[in-house]
Amino acid sequence: MTLENLGSLDLIMQKSDEHDSPLGSMIRMAVDSFIETHSLTAVNRDQMVNSITQKIHEQINQVMFEQEELLTKDPVLAEKIAQARNQRRIEQNYLQEKSQRSEKTSPG
Repeated sequence: MTLENLGSLDLIMQKSDEHDSPLGSMIRMAVDSFIETHSLTAVNRDQMVNSITQKIHEQINQVMFEQEELLTKDPVLAEKIAQARNQRRIEQNYLQEKSQRSEKTSPG
């Protein structure tokens, strides 16, 4: 995996919980289609979107972490990687908290 590939994954993950983000848009479209196809009118859409967003973000983060490990021999890249990881960790924690909040407020 190249730095460009890592950059692309990073762009996909940025602000993933916002409606106009690439990941957020894809997840919302998929969830809406799934709900409509299966007539799941009682499903908590926001909870489903939040949960899927958090899980996909976590999986992409893991792929990026593994690839970054291969690049950490360069001290300049190592510092940039450390900063990027911290930012992703913050976002992952935010998404996890958001998903857990939507589960707690969900009827059922």
